[in-house]
This record gives sequence, C-alpha cells and structure tokens, in this order.
Amino acid sequence: MYGCDALGEMLLSKRSHYVDQGHDQGSYYVDWRKWWVRTVVGQSQIATSTYQFLRRTTPLVELLESDQYTLWLKTSVMGRLTGAGPEESPHGEASSDLAGDLILLQQKKTGWLPQWTGQWLLVSGIAGNSTLVSTSLSFFANLAARPDVQGRIVSELETARLSKPPKFTELLDLPYLDASVKEAMRLYPALFIGLPRTVPAGGATIDGYHVPAGTDVDANPYVVHRNPDVFGADAEEYNPDRWLTDDDERRRLMQQNFLAWGGRSRPCPGQYLAELIIFKLYATLLMNFDPKIEWDVAKEPIASVITTIPGVTATFRPK
Repeated sequence: MYGCDALGEMLLSKRSHYVDQGHDQGSYYVDWRKWWVRTVVGQSQIATSTYQFLRRTTPLVELLESDQYTLWLKTSVMGRLTGAGPEESPHGEASSDLAGDLILLQQKKTGWLPQWTGQWLLVSGIAGNSTLVSTSLSFFANLAARPDVQGRIVSELETARLSKPPKFTELLDLPYLDASVKEAMRLYPALFIGLPRTVPAGGATIDGYHVPAGTDVDANPYVVHRNPDVFGADAEEYNPDRWLTDDDERRRLMQQNFLAWGGRSRPCPGQYLAELIIFKLYATLLMNFDPKIEWDVAKEPIASVITTIPGVTATFRPK
C-alpha cells in the first residue's frame, strides 16, 4: 500500500490512497499471479509465442493481468500526459515530480521520443511496486527470525536522534540499518533473474567455458548471493554483520557480487528512488511501532521473476 502511494506521489504528485483505505484492492495478489504465470509460460518457446500473440491480438490477457493499482497508474499517466497537471502538494509546496522532469526533457531533448515518457513512468511505477513489496517481505521476515537484529536497528535509530519523519540523508549515516536491508536483499533478491547481456563478436570465455557470439547470458542473483566463497560459510544465513567487516578486500568482493540492483555496468536506474522509499518506510515503522512478525519458514520462497516469500504476517502496534 505504501509503495503504491509513495511511487504515485514521486512520479505524478498523485496518490492511490491505499494507505488511507487500509488495503490495496487485491493489487499485490494479481501482480504476483501475473509474474508467476509469465515465469511458467517462459519455460516453453511455444507457450511464450502463443502468450505474446494473444497479448498483441486481444485485450483479454492484458485485462486479466491488470490489477487495480496498474489500472490507476495507467489512467493517471495518460491524464498527466494529455494536459492534467499534478495534484496540489498536501504540504502546500510547489509540486515537483518525475513526470514533470520527463516532460521538460522531452521538450528540450531532440532525440527523446514522446512515447518514452509514458513508458518510463509506467515501468517505474509497476516494476518499482513489485520489487518494493518483495524486498519488504524479505526484510521483515528475516527480522522475525532474528529479533536481535530488530533490536539493534531500533537502538541505532533511537541513538541517532532523527527528524520526524526521518530525512533520507540522516538514514544514510546508519550503517546497521543499511547492512540489514542489504542482507535481506542478498538472501532474497527481489528479482530471481537479471537483465541478460549478449555476447559480442568473437565470443567470450566465462569461467573456462566458451560462449559463442550472439548468445544471451545472465547470472541468477539468488545463486550468486549464496556463494560461500564470496559471502562466507554462513552464506545461507541472515547476518547483517557480514557487511560491516573491517576486511576491505572481503567487503569489496561481496559488493562486486551483489546483484540485487543488477550488474556493474548497468544497474537499476531506480535504485536510489527505491532506497529512499524503503529506508524511510522501515525507519519510520520501527521508530513508531512495535512490530510482531511471524514467518512460517516451512513455506519455501516462490521462485518466479519476482521473489515472493509466503507465510509472513505482521502486526504493527503503536509504541
């Protein structure tokens, strides 16, 4: 719910008001089902071709895949690009959002195609929300398994004497919060796949294997992140302290193999926007609420394009 509202305000200065309503109208379930179907269909070339054909020729597939948040986002983006301005800021300030920046870029940059503005906003809003939910599930699930970590985060937040609400610049100075979030993303990265790279002319040799030119290659973040040679013998465990080691070489090696935001040369362009949202969300919740989190660890994470961790329930009681 918070992700939908936060992304809507940052992208369009407009909220879905799901936090006010107390629910997301089933958007997360429909979104998860969409990614699961695409994962299954993607295992077969015939099924993939059929699926792509149906998407091009009938609106039924897109309708079945569209959750309420996606429908709201599409309508809001279309309205903004056809002349409707942003909503007035609830704080009485001049409204500023990414849609306005992109529209200005479109007007000034000759190589920028008009359709790119709408596409960028939709991709940011849809993909951003899915990955924010996945990361939040991992973060709070692992706090359920490690209440001592939750206690250390709360202690760090209280000692820091943060603004209310906390500023992002303040949260960047909290090493244990940062390590706890990064460790949650390492253990259960939001994406089970990365963006593929195409082998250039002449081919390439990767770990002793020759890969012909034109081959699409990728690295699975979930597998890479659990390599004990990189992350230690306890790579299967949630341990934020691994990121706080004094061994600079070890820390550099882990960072080089941390693929939650994509590969080195092409990281996720929404990384800093996502970090702003999740750091402010997690800090605000832990500063003001006493969460009671339960995680049924017997339920295995569901491997699809978007990582889903079932069996997580949380109750947030005001302090």
